[in-house]
Amino acid sequence: MPHHNRLPAAYLIDGVSHPVVAMDIDPSWPPLARAKGFDLVARVTDRYRCVLRCHDCGATAVVRINVMRDHQPLCHHCIRRRRIAAAKRLGADLIAADATHRHYGHFRLTCGHVVRRQYLRVEKAAAGGHGIDCEARREQRYSTEAHGFGWTLD
Repeated sequence: MPHHNRLPAAYLIDGVSHPVVAMDIDPSWPPLARAKGFDLVARVTDRYRCVLRCHDCGATAVVRINVMRDHQPLCHHCIRRRRIAAAKRLGADLIAADATHRHYGHFRLTCGHVVRRQYLRVEKAAAGGHGIDCEARREQRYSTEAHGFGWTLD
């Protein structure tokens, strides 16, 4: 597919400018991208990257062409939206991603405490698998449950 002059000089994605690269797009790539839930918009930055637009949310992302071609690209906007929705179902707020580990986020719970939890655990809790709470509330719950058996926690 030939490069079109109607493309902008660059795409601004998540606050970063990615210059369009004037290179042809392989004709097999757009149908591959569509089959994986994306539209291939343009080649950017260098010969190895492209812009994909998510069919679900319409957000754009820069993805390596080999990832688009050989794997299933992920829409990080959809993932974040799913994580926020899971937290809301628990009455919590996702306030930040964890800077040290990509599988963890920081959540403000209904009690007002901020906890660091795995996204997967929060999503499972929201689906009814279990609950999430802060350490102080968990100790209260353990104490109450123990009291029901006539026990005390030391």
